[in-house]
Amino acid sequence: MERNTIQRKVILEGIASLCHATVDEIFDYSKKFIPNLSFSTVYRNLVVLEDEKLIRRIPNKRCKDIFESTCKPMHDHFVCTKCGRFIDYGNGKHHHKVVDKMGNLVIESTKISYGICEDCLKKEALK
Repeated sequence: MERNTIQRKVILEGIASLCHATVDEIFDYSKKFIPNLSFSTVYRNLVVLEDEKLIRRIPNKRCKDIFESTCKPMHDHFVCTKCGRFIDYGNGKHHHKVVDKMGNLVIESTKISYGICEDCLKKEALK
């Protein structure tokens, strides 16, 4: 790690606590512990933590990029298009170092599926 600052410690705690969090949610969480923290400091630290492989960024079309801890192995995600909920699924076994059909070495891969979560489907059925 570049430097283990209090800001990075709080940001990592926030990501662990929030599970799937946008930069805005991480900023809001971190401000509770470091009131004078700036948004740019959070964003800059997210880049460093991602470079150091302590967190991963999950780009998606539903909302802003999501950040999560790399404590869990690489896995797939389901995003509900009704409520926006992010759900982990898959065991991560097929996500590392595979040679694809074209002969390329895939170091990491993840899939994001979009649809309607079980809770939203139940709510729709009750209407």
